[in-house]
Amino acid sequence: MNDATTETPVGFVGAGTMGRPMVDRLLGSGRPVVLHARKDEVRTRFAALGATIVDSPQEVAERSRVIVLVPFDSEQLDSMLHGHRGLLSALESASVVVQHGTVSVDALRAAARAVAKRGAQLVDGPISGRVEDIEAGELTVLAGGSQEAVARAADIVSAYASTVIETGPVGTATFVKLVNNLVFAANAQSSAAAVRLGQQLGIAPEALLAALEASSGRSYAGSVMRQVGGTEPFEQAAAPYLRKDVEVAVHSAGSQRADPCWFTSMLQSGPLCLTTSGTDVSADASPSRPTGGGAHP
Repeated sequence: MNDATTETPVGFVGAGTMGRPMVDRLLGSGRPVVLHARKDEVRTRFAALGATIVDSPQEVAERSRVIVLVPFDSEQLDSMLHGHRGLLSALESASVVVQHGTVSVDALRAAARAVAKRGAQLVDGPISGRVEDIEAGELTVLAGGSQEAVARAADIVSAYASTVIETGPVGTATFVKLVNNLVFAANAQSSAAAVRLGQQLGIAPEALLAALEASSGRSYAGSVMRQVGGTEPFEQAAAPYLRKDVEVAVHSAGSQRADPCWFTSMLQSGPLCLTTSGTDVSADASPSRPTGGGAHP
C-alpha cells in the first residue's frame, strides 16, 4: 500500500458488532478514518484511537471518497443514504460506496441507483465470516460492481479481508451471499439433527461434534456449533440473525422466480428454529422488506 493511498481518508458508517473491528483494522493499517457513530461509547473509543468523528453520514461523504457502510438491515441502509443529513446529500461524483450489509436485492439495487444519480458507484460487498475473522484480517468479501469500483474497494477492505471474490454486476454478490446463507443454515440444521440422533444413540454431543469435525461429515456450521458449546448456545446466538437472512434469501429468490424450496423445506423441518413465523417460503413469494438483524455466516 503506497503512502498516497494510506493518506486518503476512508469514510465509515455502521460501527456495530461487525463494523467496530473493521474500523480497528483500518486504523491499525495506518488509514485515516472519518467515522459517524450514534453511540457515545463508540465515538469516544475511536476518537481516542485517532479516528475523525463527525455528526452525520453527510459529513462522512464530504470528507472521504471511499465510504464503507455496515447497515443492520435494509431499513438502516436506506436511512444512511436518504435520512436526515444522509450520505446522498453530499456524496461526491467519482466516490465509491462499499455496502457490507446483508440486505434484500431490491434494497441493494435501489441504493445503487440512488448512488449512481450522484455520479458515484456502489460496490455490492456482503461479507462472510465472524468478528474473529475480521480481527485477524481474514474476512471474505464478495464484490459486485464495476471493475474500477471493486478495485478501489478491494484496496480498502484488504485491511480486514484476506479474500475478495468478484461476482459480476451489482446484485450478484448479494445473491451469492444469500445462497451461502441458505447453505450455512441448512448445514446448521443438519449438524443439530446429527446431535439429536447421536443423543438417542447414547453419544455425547461434544464427542459427536468432535468426530464430525475430524471426519467427512464436517461442516463450518458444525465447527461453530462445537466452538460455542453445542446446539443450544448456537441457536441462542445465531438463530435470530439466521432467521432474518433466510427470510431475505427466500424473498429475494422469489422476486427472481427462483426456487429455494429444498432449503426452506429442510430449514422448517430441522431441530433449530431458523424461519420466521408467517414467512411465505413459496418460490413465487413476492419480495418484502426484511426485519430483524443481520448475520455473516
